[in-house]
Amino acid sequence: MFAYAALSPEELSNTKFLPDNATSLTLFLNKNPTVTDYFTGKTVNYRIAFAGQYSVPVLYTPQETIRLINVDFLPWGAYSIFGMEQSALHNVTSDATVLFPELKALVPDLEAHLDDDEYCVRILENFLLSELQKRTKYADERVIAACKEITESKGNLQIKGLCKKKGMSHSRVTNYFS
Repeated sequence: MFAYAALSPEELSNTKFLPDNATSLTLFLNKNPTVTDYFTGKTVNYRIAFAGQYSVPVLYTPQETIRLINVDFLPWGAYSIFGMEQSALHNVTSDATVLFPELKALVPDLEAHLDDDEYCVRILENFLLSELQKRTKYADERVIAACKEITESKGNLQIKGLCKKKGMSHSRVTNYFS
């Protein structure tokens, strides 16, 4: 899901990002983006940030109005594109260009068009689709289907039944979700 937002310091400072099961990729459209996590004091000043799944509240405080494009992924979505286990980024926001070096090539083009939201969305979308096509052949469709089933049931299912239904051993499921 793509979303555009322009949030004043007051709006962002009053918006708690509650624990979420989604990971997200955020492109900041400000010239020098900076937000601070109120609870930890950590500053995020990346052009493109990647946030893992959070189990603690996050409250950002900016110095100026922040304009951004946010891409939220379903729990298995970011893995399908980037091939990184989501547990590696639990409660962490990182510079996405360090995690995924392929993004570095986009930064000059994006920075040249920060005032054109639609252009930036198209660039990100094309990149993500391209990465997905590269990795789709490596993704285990059974794991993606299992993730979808877990999400749709809100986690209310038995692992034994899921394993049988998806034709996977308990150890294989455990390895994917550890």
